[in-house]
Amino acid sequence: MPPVALAVLLPFHFLLTVALILRAGARKELRPTLRGLRDAFFTGQLFAGRKGIQARRTVSSWQIMQAFSWSPLRVLGKKPDVRPLKIKDQ
Repeated sequence: MPPVALAVLLPFHFLLTVALILRAGARKELRPTLRGLRDAFFTGQLFAGRKGIQARRTVSSWQIMQAFSWSPLRVLGKKPDVRPLKIKDQ
């Protein structure tokens, strides 16, 4: 994630993660949810090759943020929010 987006979205990401954990607990799906979060935090080996790929990226941070879903209700409801990534011609 671009550093600018990370700085802006970190508090919201944290709140949504807590909300997803609470929802999973209410649905009796807590163990798989926590297992998924654990796996997400310990994937360092998987992303070792990403540095070179990201160095060659041509999409700006602003273009990536425009493609994000900004609705917490869509995220919590796991509803689709598909937006095209606007890439300038090179």
